[in-house]
Amino acid sequence: MNSDQYLGMNRAITRREFVGGAAVAAVGLGITGRITADNYQAYPPARTGMRGSHPGSFNVMHELAFNGMSPSSNPVSDKTPYDLVVVGGGLSGLSAAYFYRVTKPNARILILDNHDDFGGHAKRNEFSYQGKTYIGFGGSQTLEDPGQFSNVAKNLLRELTVDVSVFYEAFDQSFERNHGLRNQVFFDKEHYGVDRLVPITLNDYLDPSFVNQANNVPLSERARAELLKLLTKNQRSLKHLNRRQRREFLGSISIEQFLREHLGCGDEVVHLLGKMTLDYWALGIDALSARDAVEMWLPGFGGLLRQRYADEEPYIFHFPDGNASVARLLVKKLIPGITSADNMNEMITARIDYEALDQPDEDVRIRLNSTVTNVAEVQDNHGANVRIRYATGGQLFDVYGKNCILACYHRVIPHICPALPAEQKAALAQSVKGPLVYTNVLVRNWHALKNLHIGKVYCPNGLYHSIAMDFPVSLGGYEFAKTPDDPVVLRLVHAPYTPGTGLSAKDQWRLGRRQMMARSFADHERSIRQQLTSILEPGGFNARRDIEAITVNRWPHGYTYEYIPLWDKYSGEGPHVRARKTQGRIAIAGSDSGGSAYAQAAIDQAFRAVRDLV
Repeated sequence: MNSDQYLGMNRAITRREFVGGAAVAAVGLGITGRITADNYQAYPPARTGMRGSHPGSFNVMHELAFNGMSPSSNPVSDKTPYDLVVVGGGLSGLSAAYFYRVTKPNARILILDNHDDFGGHAKRNEFSYQGKTYIGFGGSQTLEDPGQFSNVAKNLLRELTVDVSVFYEAFDQSFERNHGLRNQVFFDKEHYGVDRLVPITLNDYLDPSFVNQANNVPLSERARAELLKLLTKNQRSLKHLNRRQRREFLGSISIEQFLREHLGCGDEVVHLLGKMTLDYWALGIDALSARDAVEMWLPGFGGLLRQRYADEEPYIFHFPDGNASVARLLVKKLIPGITSADNMNEMITARIDYEALDQPDEDVRIRLNSTVTNVAEVQDNHGANVRIRYATGGQLFDVYGKNCILACYHRVIPHICPALPAEQKAALAQSVKGPLVYTNVLVRNWHALKNLHIGKVYCPNGLYHSIAMDFPVSLGGYEFAKTPDDPVVLRLVHAPYTPGTGLSAKDQWRLGRRQMMARSFADHERSIRQQLTSILEPGGFNARRDIEAITVNRWPHGYTYEYIPLWDKYSGEGPHVRARKTQGRIAIAGSDSGGSAYAQAAIDQAFRAVRDLV
């Protein structure tokens, strides 16, 4: 049944891998470049196959980091200094350029990024089918709790024309209820002896309705009883401790250990819940503290420290392309000629002119497919303070800046800026990002999900642990699916995780990254087709017939590391504070600088970096 032919692996769909722009092959320091002969789509958001950290975007840096080699070719030098050179074209780098221009309106700015698109993790995916464009997000997805943003971030969104109040209408919060969809868990035949969907809510403290489904769960009688208690009964653990003592204790014990020792859960229930935390942290329950479980509203942890507050903001502040719209609006402010779109609504369906990003007559330029290999302070009689060397298209280039902001992954900074103080480089090196994959699959209709009442599926054993339709957002002329006949983008999430390793959080991420890089696009496609077939075929889904396009957004360095009480015991400031210290005319931004994997942190740290320089 699951042969490649049956699954449609040989059917022509939009799924080709792209080594794009001026992709660089790793020879020496990757300076033997080549431009692909593939001419199928020159518009980066519409490229499918392996995206995110796509082939060609990381080769140069890997060679530099792993082998410490220097290129032999002589760099081409541009001696005319920019006022600011920004390394990294993600949300933080773009915000830094914007804040600098606010302070110095006539400043000349160059932004360098190793990917073939701007935005960093704020990645936009587009699919064309039957004359219409369907949009998905490939990374940074939502402006979470914008009411809690700093004044800096709120003001920036306002200046970008982003009015978060419109999402209360644009995001159809009743979509699942109106269509009879809900959260379900998929028990697969390989592990449980049967393929079965069971309606269970595992992302809330309680699911009282589970009492009607308990007997359908293919677990042992004992495990069903444990799960029933976990999902339907308020727990009375730790009543002998006051709030401070409970907080300290919950930070010292893993979620798995708490489930076993304080909630009476055995191997079956622990395994079932093992991947519930991957969406939030890209880590399993053995690497996170029980305090984190309280904040994630996991079953069994209600009332231990706090309950969900009634005034918490809903998770609705989501553009159809996630935070890629924020990146596009920032670029519009920096380079007005990229599109005629002039506000958040128009930007949803706008097409960007990528040729306009790097024009010599513009004061702000964004140069893609350009990997920075060295940043050094210099004494220059033309007013330059920093020399920035980068590789693109098989050639090395030197550019000069009066100022430089490194808005890139902290861990690469010691490799490209070796003159930094040893203590700061050690702090930068402590940054390890979580690997994760956001995959978008365009299907020609969603009858199967409707027939099976699926809103979101949690898969404790599949390569992809989370499968759902994209968020139901209609905004700026872009319309989400209205009926099950309409095509829709399915969003699948994979975070490489091996339970039972006993590894720390950072070591789990290192292991997961190696596993991720060993998996090809074909491996992903086969797993996607097998998983969707197992889950949706009873509802009428046919992978060969219904899948129209696949984009795998692979992020080996995805989530910024946030401190976990189980592993991190800093009495004062964390390493990220020491790591971001400005040195001379070189400042450091990025979400790593804020120790937070959220868009607002990237914005705030950009503002701080510019403030340090100006």
